[in-house]
Amino acid sequence: MAAVVGVGWLDHESGLLLSLALVYLAPITLVTWRLGRAAGIFMAGFSVIVGFASDAADAPLALGVVPILNACTRLVVFWLIVMALDGLRRAHEGERRMARTDALTGVANTRHFREEAGRHIAGSRRYRYPVAVAYLDLDDFKAINDTFGHSTGDELLREVGHVLSRTVRPTDLVARIGGDEFVVLLPHTDRTDAIRAMGRYRSALLEVMDANG
Repeated sequence: MAAVVGVGWLDHESGLLLSLALVYLAPITLVTWRLGRAAGIFMAGFSVIVGFASDAADAPLALGVVPILNACTRLVVFWLIVMALDGLRRAHEGERRMARTDALTGVANTRHFREEAGRHIAGSRRYRYPVAVAYLDLDDFKAINDTFGHSTGDELLREVGHVLSRTVRPTDLVARIGGDEFVVLLPHTDRTDAIRAMGRYRSALLEVMDANG
C-alpha cells in the first residue's frame, strides 16, 4: 500500500500528460501472486482510488470528467489482470502439488518425501533435534490384487493413505514410496515416541480393516 501511495505521488508530480497507470501493476501483481485473488482485487481498488485522487488534483475544472474516465478504465483493466494472474497462480500451484503428490493415494510421493527428509536431516544436524522415519508395507498385497483385482488393491491403497493422513500429526509427512510401501516422516520424534506412533498407525489401520471385513 505504501508503494501504491508512492506511485500515486509520482503520478501527481508527472501531471496528466504522463500516466503511470502501468506502474501500479507492480504492487498489484505482487500481492495477487503472494496472497490471492481477494487481496489482489483490494489492491487494485486501492490503486484506482489513489490514481483517481492524483488525477483529480491535476485536472482543471473543464476536464473534470477525465479522472473519472481514467479511474473506470484502470479499474476494469486492473481487475482483468488480477483475475488472469490469479488463474495462472492457481494453475502453477496445482502443477506443483501434482509433482509432489502420489496420484493414486493423494499422499506425498517419493520426490516430496526425499526433499522433506533431506531438509529435516540437515536441520537435525544443525539444531540437534531427532528425526524418525516409520516404514509400513501391506502384507500379502499381491494376493489381494490376484484374488480381487487391481481395482480393489487400488482402493485398499487409497484407504491406507487416508487413514495414515488423518492419524499422523500435522507436522508429520505421509508418503507412498512403492507399490504397497508407505513411510511417515516424523520430525522432532525420538525412538520411543516413534514406536508409540507406529502403534497408533497399526491400530488405526486394523480398526478400518476389521470394520470393512
